[in-house]
Amino acid sequence: MGDVPQAPHAAGGGEEWAGPDPNPSPSLGGCSDPVSVELSMGGDYYRACCGEPDPDIPEGPKLPCVGDKEPLSSLAAEFQSGSPILQEKIKLLGEQYGALRRTRGDGNCFYRSFMFSYLEHILETQDKAEADRIMVKIEECKKTLLSLGYIEFTFEDFFSA
Repeated sequence: MGDVPQAPHAAGGGEEWAGPDPNPSPSLGGCSDPVSVELSMGGDYYRACCGEPDPDIPEGPKLPCVGDKEPLSSLAAEFQSGSPILQEKIKLLGEQYGALRRTRGDGNCFYRSFMFSYLEHILETQDKAEADRIMVKIEECKKTLLSLGYIEFTFEDFFSA
């Protein structure tokens, strides 16, 4: 993919995203961030996975946690002025996938995307045994959090529905 210049650190020494790790982990195949994909478009970089680094700032994007399905043609339209290589890669995605869902880039986008897709798959296949297994695991997680001293009101919203 080539070298991507290191993004400057945010003023004030915060923990904000500051670009790719200059010392990538060999266990990740040389990728410093396997979730976020940066696409070079004439010197501008777009975080294709998660949007902007800090969506919680007032002027940041207000994406839902998980968006509705969109056709891959919407992605192609966004990058129509991008490189021909990028356009070809979007076409290749279309051969295997029919749609995409955008997720809010808040540091949990990979986990949220993975679980949403997994649960959607269970619904589509109507795998009752797997749905029951997941419900048992969720209840175990709740008990584990309580046993570790977490106060229930700090996580109860995640278990309601």
